[in-house]
Amino acid sequence: MISFVDAHIHLWDLSHIRYPWLSPPFADDGPNGSVEPIARDFGIAEYRAALARWNVVGAVHVDAGADPVHALDETRWLEGIAAEHGLPNAIVAYAPLDDPDVETHLAAQAAFPHVRGIRQIVNWHADPARSYTARDLTQDAQWQAGYALLRTHALSFDLQCYPAQMPGVAPLIARHPDIPVIINHLGMPVLTDPDGITEWREGLRVLAALPHVAIKLSGLGFIARDWTPENVRPFLPRSDRPVRHRSLPVRQRRAHRHTVRADRSLPRDLSRAGRRLRRGRTPRAVRRQCEPDLPAGSRPLNPLLGVLYHWLGGLASASFYVPYRGVKRWSWEIYWLTGGVVSWLVAPWFSASLQTHDLLGVLGRAPSTAFWWPMVFGVLWGFGGLGYGLVMRYLGLSLGMAVVLGLCTVFGTLIPPAFTGEFHEKLIATTSGNIVLAGIGLTLAGIVVVAIAGAMKDALLTPEQKLAVVAEFDFRKGIVVAIGAGIMSACFAFGLAAGEPIKALSAIAGTGPLWTGLPVLCLIMAGGLVTNGVWCGWLIVKNRSAKQWLGRTTDGARPPLLRNYALSALAGVTWYFQFFFYTMGESQMGRLGFSSWTLHMASIIIFGTLWGFAFREWKDAGARIKAVVWAGVALLLIATVVIGYGNSIAVETVA
Repeated sequence: MISFVDAHIHLWDLSHIRYPWLSPPFADDGPNGSVEPIARDFGIAEYRAALARWNVVGAVHVDAGADPVHALDETRWLEGIAAEHGLPNAIVAYAPLDDPDVETHLAAQAAFPHVRGIRQIVNWHADPARSYTARDLTQDAQWQAGYALLRTHALSFDLQCYPAQMPGVAPLIARHPDIPVIINHLGMPVLTDPDGITEWREGLRVLAALPHVAIKLSGLGFIARDWTPENVRPFLPRSDRPVRHRSLPVRQRRAHRHTVRADRSLPRDLSRAGRRLRRGRTPRAVRRQCEPDLPAGSRPLNPLLGVLYHWLGGLASASFYVPYRGVKRWSWEIYWLTGGVVSWLVAPWFSASLQTHDLLGVLGRAPSTAFWWPMVFGVLWGFGGLGYGLVMRYLGLSLGMAVVLGLCTVFGTLIPPAFTGEFHEKLIATTSGNIVLAGIGLTLAGIVVVAIAGAMKDALLTPEQKLAVVAEFDFRKGIVVAIGAGIMSACFAFGLAAGEPIKALSAIAGTGPLWTGLPVLCLIMAGGLVTNGVWCGWLIVKNRSAKQWLGRTTDGARPPLLRNYALSALAGVTWYFQFFFYTMGESQMGRLGFSSWTLHMASIIIFGTLWGFAFREWKDAGARIKAVVWAGVALLLIATVVIGYGNSIAVETVA
């Protein structure tokens, strides 16, 4: 006998709770057809009798269409049944997400111990006889705002809509990876529509790109009321996220012999991944409904891998200026712009074109705000990048990075959640947020310690010693530029936040979760190219240095062109790789992804300091100053571990 969890059942007591759709008059038209045969009480005893030959080890009760004013009464009744009979052991309740007072409804339902999710049927069709709702709720701004509140209570959402609605609701679902979604009734293809099968396949393809979406193998009677295993077999999805349920008692008015035959043939029809479900490997989004001890969420996150990606990005950022040190007889604006064309134009578009499905289509479908704001923030970030290059000239790698990145860390990490109104929710209200906030504090402490060591070194060395390691050393000018660069560089984090809808569209197009941020990089980098191009262009005109690209200089000495172009290109690619790995790391951090900026900054300083020692920037500093430097680096390493731990707790809480 097969043991299984029934992921979708309905119970009702018509004498105590009103169900409008089970009340007369009954008719055969409408989306459900006549329901008169099942318009009778159906309790836990009837359910157990109907499945007497099956080993049901758990059951999820899904909103059974009670009058909305009785939604809480239904949940309260089910809780009593669960306490007495052990089933259902999870409830997907009803809440009107389009209600302005939806927060009250969600809080009331979430207070019940067995409530795991919410369902509000949103099937809308141009044919009124097919529609469950008067309008397409999925496109209603109030409904979308209510949907976003589900994550506040760690609730999943059971999506019952028609395939034609799926592409329209997919961006909303993609924007909220912390809200697990379970598609009901195989996606309910409408076979009477001319493009019904095509719409169904396209709708499921769009939603299947999202890792937090699963589908229930159920509701075959909604596909065809006279269904047989043969005519519904093409609709059994070959997916690694299917979930079976029996949808009793609604299915009792269908031919039971077909039900048994189809159930027995399922193992032959599903893919290998689907068959694993039969052996108990149920999607995490659904296990959380069925097993009270499992947390919500289904996004396959790996914070430790995310930290590793951020460290690779930090290594790239700290290393990008190293190739520039080998460029000979080129002015700063010449090699900076040469490398910049690679890092801001060639590398991002090349990488995105390789890893993004339908790159131009994704950008073409982006909302105007999601398209232009990353570019605007890219322009502002470009000012920070300009200052960043100047700081390296005036202060050297280690001291310059400490000051620039200290300010960049504060603004880039804390302002985005404050701007979106999530500062309290993400940092103050949760243990994971408190730990991340402590890690941010440690990061700032480490940055201050490294900066103090740099100031101590500056006070100790003679002007000749400073110039020996940093050719254009100027502490006062470098500090001023570093402050401006640190503030403006934080705009990169704002650009990534503004491009979130593009990441969602990229995921919907089929791009893997590690690469969804690459199209946004194209826009931000384009903005940075504008700023740097204008500034370098002005310097080129002013200094008449354009001829250096052709190998001519004012002193007649010929620069090594091939070497200079190669080193500048290498520097540009290395500069781009910091953000390439950054987007990969951020994809693994879950709802506390904003802390990615802190991890990025900390790793840059760590590797920047190591490069500073490698280039003997600290060779004339005493042992005490070097000890201070390493103390700052140690604090940054500890901060990285603390932030990674805080993120892992957040993932365990919502995943």
